[in-house]
Amino acid sequence: MGVNSERCPICDYLMESCQCTFGGSAHPDRSVMKRVVKDHLYLLSEAQLWHVIKLENFWRTSSSDDEYKKCYDLLKQRVAEHPAVIMSENAVLAAVDDNRPFVLEHRRFGIVGNAYTAGPDFFNWFRGWYINHGDDKYGKDWRCWDKEPTDSQREAAKWES
Repeated sequence: MGVNSERCPICDYLMESCQCTFGGSAHPDRSVMKRVVKDHLYLLSEAQLWHVIKLENFWRTSSSDDEYKKCYDLLKQRVAEHPAVIMSENAVLAAVDDNRPFVLEHRRFGIVGNAYTAGPDFFNWFRGWYINHGDDKYGKDWRCWDKEPTDSQREAAKWES
């Protein structure tokens, strides 16, 4: 089933017409469905999973629950303990084939593509971009990270000459 015909698992609208970023009294409360979807991500298609990831990124959920905050802080700490790593060109191409996310950085323009936030369309875009720009310039003009690098990680990583 294509992205254009799949429905949001939370609001049941076609994904391009999803109502989940809207709120207020004119929209129904979908908090229970949201929780059920997040507890059962294994039921979703890849496109629906990417859709929920985009929604989560948009919502930037916070909570007044102290235990939630402690767990969130612990998760951020665990993620920070594992710095982003520059991928080999072969690893990038394998990731594209498997639709595994990564972050694309250009030497002059900085981060220009992020599959974590862009979703499945990123891979088709990257394939076309790689054919036109990628060839022998990996490490010199562009490189990929396994996850979003910090500014200090990007600055510390040397480019090839």
